[in-house]
Amino acid sequence: MAEINTLVPVEQREVEFYGDELTAVRLASGQIYAFISQMCRALGLDTQTQRQRIERHTILARGLGVCKTAMSYGLA
Repeated sequence: MAEINTLVPVEQREVEFYGDELTAVRLASGQIYAFISQMCRALGLDTQTQRQRIERHTILARGLGVCKTAMSYGLA
């Protein structure tokens, strides 16, 4: 398994992705990251399977990271 990067966001916002909203973060370097789980949910894909596929891919695995975000919770 590839080493997982710890990401420190400087900006966080909700963005539209195929009609759904997902959380995206920007790092100080300007790189943008989004949650695999949210993207998979929007596309109807299994998150665990997609994560495993990414981890097996030499280039894609470099982009995996763990990030703490501020989540807003409220009543729908």
